[in-house]
Amino acid sequence: MLRIFTHLDCRSIAIFTVSIMVFISICCWCGLVLLAWWSPPKCDPRASGLITADDQLLPAYVMEVAHHLHGIPGLFISGIFGAALSSLSVGFNSTSVVILEDFVKGCFKMKPNDRCSTIFVKTLIILFGLLALCLLFLIEKLGGVLAVTGSLAAIAAGTSFGVFTLGILFPWTNSK
Repeated sequence: MLRIFTHLDCRSIAIFTVSIMVFISICCWCGLVLLAWWSPPKCDPRASGLITADDQLLPAYVMEVAHHLHGIPGLFISGIFGAALSSLSVGFNSTSVVILEDFVKGCFKMKPNDRCSTIFVKTLIILFGLLALCLLFLIEKLGGVLAVTGSLAAIAAGTSFGVFTLGILFPWTNSK
């Protein structure tokens, strides 16, 4: 009999599920704290001109609450930027290696040596970085970063859900 999930798979799914639940709970808690902080009699920070977009609420809150604690707002903002840049670098690295392995080595059947592969991957990372920098100016014109991110995440999640559902419901489906 074919076992679909191993014990390790179930543990990793459970850890992932609990981690996502904790992350979403923390995000909801932060939203509730922001709502409570700027509820009347305090004014709306967007209407007062303190912020210009909704994604500036949390940094504005930290600046307002911890402005007298020297260094704390800077540590908070640097933590956010560090997490974002870490995720961005992981995305660039993994995308570059996937292009090398799946397209260059897989589709085009090329066999570059280690030095050429390293140069190719590093060049792709630089190109992706420049592309992200160019897209930054486009996203700035589109509005809030949260709306654009939510739309792009929904597109990616919907496509992934469709492919996995196809594979689960129709086991004879292949790569073609």
